[in-house]
Amino acid sequence: MWCSFFLRTLKDISPREIRFHNWLDLSRAMVSTRLMNCASQICEVERLLYGHGQMMYGQILNSVAGDPALTRGAIARLIQAGRVTADLDTGILWPGTTIRPLEGVRRVDLLPYLPDESG
Repeated sequence: MWCSFFLRTLKDISPREIRFHNWLDLSRAMVSTRLMNCASQICEVERLLYGHGQMMYGQILNSVAGDPALTRGAIARLIQAGRVTADLDTGILWPGTTIRPLEGVRRVDLLPYLPDESG
C-alpha cells in the first residue's frame, strides 16, 4: 500500500492564514456557547442588522444586552449558517469588522445550533 505525502510550506499556508485564524475565533465562540441558549441573542443580532443594513462587530457586541460571550456565539452561528457575512479573508475579526445580513437569504432554522434544554 502506497501513501502520498505533500510538503506544505509557510508559502502554501500564508494566503489562507487570516481566514483560518478568523474561523478559529468563530469556532471558539460557538464551542464556548454550545450548551447555552443563544436564541434571544440571535434574534437581537438579526433585528439590529436587518434594521441598520450593516454594523461593526463591536457595535453589535455593545448593543445586545446580556453576556457578550453569548452574543459572540450568536454572531458566529449566524456567519456559519450563512445568514450574515463578514470579510474573513483580508483582516482579523476585530470590533471594527463590518457584519452584514445577506440579501435575499431565506431564514434558515437555527434549531440544530441551539442546545436541547430537555436534559
